Amino acid sequence: MGDVGEAALFVDGSFVFNVWRGVSRHGLDYRNLRKLLDDDYLLNGEKIVEAYFFNAEDDPLHTSTAAFHELLKKGYPEGPGFRLKLYWLARKRLTWPAGMGGGPVLHPQTGEQYIQIIQKGVDVGLAVHLMKSYHRRRWKTLFLAAGDGDFAEVVQYLVEDENVEMYLLGEARSTSSEIAQYARGIIKLSDMRERIEFVGVLHEPNSDLPARSDGTDSVRVTVKKMSDDQNYGFVSVPGQADAYFWGPDNRNLPWPPQVGDVLVGEIVENFDLKKGSRGLKLINARPV
Repeated sequence: MGDVGEAALFVDGSFVFNVWRGVSRHGLDYRNLRKLLDDDYLLNGEKIVEAYFFNAEDDPLHTSTAAFHELLKKGYPEGPGFRLKLYWLARKRLTWPAGMGGGPVLHPQTGEQYIQIIQKGVDVGLAVHLMKSYHRRRWKTLFLAAGDGDFAEVVQYLVEDENVEMYLLGEARSTSSEIAQYARGIIKLSDMRERIEFVGVLHEPNSDLPARSDGTDSVRVTVKKMSDDQNYGFVSVPGQADAYFWGPDNRNLPWPPQVGDVLVGEIVENFDLKKGSRGLKLINARPV
């Protein structure tokens, strides 16, 4: 059983992505978000002790998505320290009800059938792990970044029966009234944008390596992991989160490199707006 001051952070990744893209064109730094919650909303040394991130992915092995997932799992305080729970996206081709004539719902100009993309399992998974985490650690504060009212009964139980103080993360217009009624307050992402958005390149150049002629800084990194099909891998960046890399961005690199190889290259910000993925990428790498 945990201490009275323990807290938990639960994030529905799709929900936050949809809210955040209305706030900033940059990525969201989840490590800074966790630190902000610790520093501004928890007193007397109290800390978030369990953090979960839930998402549904169409292609979880995509290079940018995989790098984003690795970053989320990086231990706190170097990274966000999330326990990552991935579910799947379902596609449903829409048809008209029989009473309206039946048949596919088509685009009026292209004639293509409309396909609805639905998250499967995220809400149930979040509710299950919410209860498991509480009964394991007995935290007294919950930071919840989710807007779906489907798990309102779980929230109601924690607040009314277990005296948990719940804060919602998002915007007032984005949160279901079914769960907002149990919140102590709504922490608006827009109010803390400057403290949690991910802007620019997050690395310190190696002082013993010369700057390139184009003004970028060279960084010495070590190959940490390669994918099973050898199309991409990850490198350890001194003092920062791991970065992903793949062949087309590193044409001077004999392929595939081996785990433990030391490389020199440039580390740049990688943010995939479509997937909401944020992380670091190695480009222009070469052997030492």
